[in-house]
Amino acid sequence: MTSIFKEYFSKKPHIIRGHRNGVAVLKKTTTKKEVQDLLFDITSYFGMGCRNVSKIYFEEGFDLDIFKNIQVPFDCLTKNNSYLNNYQYQQTIALMNQTPIIDLGYLILKQEQPIDAPIGVVHYTFFKNLHQVEKEIATKGAQIQCVVSNCVFKETSTSTIGKAQHPSISDYADNINVLDFLSALE
Repeated sequence: MTSIFKEYFSKKPHIIRGHRNGVAVLKKTTTKKEVQDLLFDITSYFGMGCRNVSKIYFEEGFDLDIFKNIQVPFDCLTKNNSYLNNYQYQQTIALMNQTPIIDLGYLILKQEQPIDAPIGVVHYTFFKNLHQVEKEIATKGAQIQCVVSNCVFKETSTSTIGKAQHPSISDYADNINVLDFLSALE
């Protein structure tokens, strides 16, 4: 759909946003509080916002059981029929395909490569080298709206865990300064 608009408005100045997601990078020293905050970055707006985390890169040795031991108030997710239908559909597909998942009762963690994930699912992979993750994130930059992490990167700006939905005034969507764009129009 985005390409249709880009073609249609090709002779006019335009800002046409595409679909993007948030990713998270977590070291094995991540605290229970940080994981709890990350769950809000994942589930706010039912996981459909451009800054919602849909992919997590875990450092090898990360204990995924920490997700199971967090009690957070996500009743709003399971009481929303649209979200619940999507979540249950993904549960059923995983069960039928015998795909290993971690089911949190309101969210599914699934070991997959893609950044984009269906509603009710977060993809994850493990990493050994933080520099390799940073390179991968850089190469997939067109798919990524924000990076949430407790790690320090040289080339990639990050949001604090739990603050993905609270960008600063200089965090422009798709890195496009709308004021500069509008000021340049004749």
